[in-house]
Amino acid sequence: MVERMKTALGLSPDHVYVTSLIKCGVPAAVRPSLEQAKTCSRYVRRQVELLQPEVVCAMGTFAAQVLTGIDRPLSMLRGRVLPGGLGDESQLVVVPTYHPTFLLQNPDMKSAAWQDLQLVMKKLGLQHRNA
Repeated sequence: MVERMKTALGLSPDHVYVTSLIKCGVPAAVRPSLEQAKTCSRYVRRQVELLQPEVVCAMGTFAAQVLTGIDRPLSMLRGRVLPGGLGDESQLVVVPTYHPTFLLQNPDMKSAAWQDLQLVMKKLGLQHRNA
């Protein structure tokens, strides 16, 4: 689904890097713990250092909360550009949106996710190719 979103926006692999916040196997029905996020944070931190993204699209509640440090429901975080980080001095620009699995289970929320992705495009100074 993420690949289709990138294609619909006209983004090439050079523009977008997709990674998971949790780098170890977690059963599908289990929400990752903050301890797992802390364990994996050095890998994510290194990826951010290497890639230096202009914007991070946090897909899902857990990623949004960890990257922004705001313990609120995703419904209160999405639709906005928020400051974030990785628990160090790094500064990130974060746009929270729904996780692809959630969107598959709730197709009526795809339009909200599309609006969030348009916000990412705007922040990057890009326009949707069909706009």
